[in-house]
Amino acid sequence: MMTAPKPPVFRVAFSTPWFAIEESVPETPGDLPHYRLTASDGAICMPFTPEGDVLLVRQYRHALGRHTLEVPSGGLDGDEGCAAAAIREIAEETAHAVADVRLLGIARPQLNRNTQREFFMLAFDAMPIAGAEPEAGMELVRMTRLELAQAIRTGVMEQPAAIGFIGLASVKLGLDILSAPMDEIKARARALPQGGKADEG
Repeated sequence: MMTAPKPPVFRVAFSTPWFAIEESVPETPGDLPHYRLTASDGAICMPFTPEGDVLLVRQYRHALGRHTLEVPSGGLDGDEGCAAAAIREIAEETAHAVADVRLLGIARPQLNRNTQREFFMLAFDAMPIAGAEPEAGMELVRMTRLELAQAIRTGVMEQPAAIGFIGLASVKLGLDILSAPMDEIKARARALPQGGKADEG
């Protein structure tokens, strides 16, 4: 077994309201620093309508200089739990309310750079909120699961978290969430935790 090196001491090099970049404090002169990005944990959501369609969002990403197709997601506010964050993010970004959310799994988006965790949340029975609109900068995109599969195959959907849902569901639920009957998906999802604070590890 490999021996882990002594963990470095980090200090903030750059900070924003959304994230901070930290650098390691050199132990000896000439040591090159290591960098990491710290931010709040996040909820990555896949909301299904009663008909089995998936609610996605299209938004402009300045880093890429173009619009991208994504699943609803966002950081946890304060000591907010992942289920509460998922319900809030879905409402804010899609103007839909969901009847049930389940914690499919926990992952880290970029092990070599990021410290935060992402909670993968399945959400069911998404219904429009009367009088509500998606928040500014968000366009609601409703796709059938067949259309989402095609978007992944063609590269239109390129978000790793969205693609990761499929593999995670295959392991945790033992089925393909893009083709299995919705009743079967919901039945198996009932065995998953609801995403309370005790479920976050």
